[in-house]
Amino acid sequence: MDKKNLLLVGFITIICFCSCKNAANKKVKFIESQNVEITFPATIVEHYGIQNFSTHHVEYITYVDTFDISLNLRPLFDSLEDVIKISLKEANLIHKVQNGISYNIQSLDSIFILYENTNTISLISSEGLVINTWQFSQFINKHNDNESSYEYTLVSMVRNPLKFYNNTFFINAVRNDIILNNEENLRKYFETYPEIAININSYKINHIMLPWPNNYQNSKEFFRDYWPQTCTNKKGKIIYSFAKNHTLFVYDCSTKKIEKHKTESSYFDNFNTYPVDKIGNMSYLKKYMVQESTYKGVIYDDYNKLYYRIAWHPVHEYENEDGITVNELDDKKWSIIVINENFEQIDEIEFNQEIYNYYYIFPTSKGLMIQNKRKTTTETRTIGFTLFQLQH
Repeated sequence: MDKKNLLLVGFITIICFCSCKNAANKKVKFIESQNVEITFPATIVEHYGIQNFSTHHVEYITYVDTFDISLNLRPLFDSLEDVIKISLKEANLIHKVQNGISYNIQSLDSIFILYENTNTISLISSEGLVINTWQFSQFINKHNDNESSYEYTLVSMVRNPLKFYNNTFFINAVRNDIILNNEENLRKYFETYPEIAININSYKINHIMLPWPNNYQNSKEFFRDYWPQTCTNKKGKIIYSFAKNHTLFVYDCSTKKIEKHKTESSYFDNFNTYPVDKIGNMSYLKKYMVQESTYKGVIYDDYNKLYYRIAWHPVHEYENEDGITVNELDDKKWSIIVINENFEQIDEIEFNQEIYNYYYIFPTSKGLMIQNKRKTTTETRTIGFTLFQLQH
């Protein structure tokens, strides 16, 4: 064999070796299996939260329909099962459901309803009967005994829902006694523990002793991020993710101990702060949101015993090449950091942002459901999903 052919064979061998090595290093694969399309009624309010819930036999997509004021559980895979409608009309007599609610389904006969901006939570049955209602004080003592109490609002959202364990609510308590428009108020806000625990028997309220990360507290500027993102596992632990911090914080509801686990995206390493003097500048805000790297939530998959941390990648060039149009939030690439039960980071998978949306991601027994933009139609209120089977 001449020298030229020998070099060519050697070059091909190197390529094959590198390719095989990269394939071998890929620890998790998301394999497309099928598409699922769900059409919702025109009277659904997405702000209330489209969620998933499962019994031992059936998996559901859940949503609130304001037409008949009901919580709906639609079977996800079993077409022979009926949609379960749970009336919220009795709950509506306590506070208007149309004004905003969030919910936590413990079981079909034990559902918590949080009425927005009221600090009120009701427990309802599958028949829609209000079993109990808790009205909590609008004031809470600061964690520093030398300071006075402050006014707060209980807040639950898609990426930080109301949580319940061992007769205790765990929930975000947002200060509403200050306006976040200057350094002093920002300091007060981020010195306050973001979440509280409320015992339903004693009404006792305690701060969850998990402070904001140091990079939130130590900056004279801020990240325009006001609440943590959370998920829970089946062992009574709450996993906290902060949008601008690489660490996951794991809170044990029984022992009250906190563990820290670094889970860092390979697509970014730093976070830029938001200048206080730019608060209210919508043009600057849009550019900041597009260009910045951010973690957008953490999800627990009980079927695969994995955690998924969503990473929103930065867009380095805000303006496009034409110098006229700009990139939008939908142009941001994103990935899923895959973490095992021991909180060891095992892989990171990037998704095509032109096809998939990180906002709706549901673990199911048949795989991971991720919203498919191309299968989603606003006119018919149809949300399309792609189901991914995991190999790991």
